[in-house]
Amino acid sequence: MAISKRAEPSLLTDQVYSALHEAVMNGDLPAGSRLRIRDLAAQVGTSVMPLASAASSSPPPTSPACRTNSS
Repeated sequence: MAISKRAEPSLLTDQVYSALHEAVMNGDLPAGSRLRIRDLAAQVGTSVMPLASAASSSPPPTSPACRTNSS
């Protein structure tokens, strides 16, 4: 058996950032709503540290927020 696609390394913080970004963009976290780190961490399934780090960081380089349209 051969694996045809190599897995990309990913930090938990990047995964949490992507989950938060998606929730905001989908309206699951409405604008102006109060966000509690402990509650969000429980929803994402992590401790508070990756969530706090993701919330205070800029988008990871592989994030859709970093991509630009080159048309």
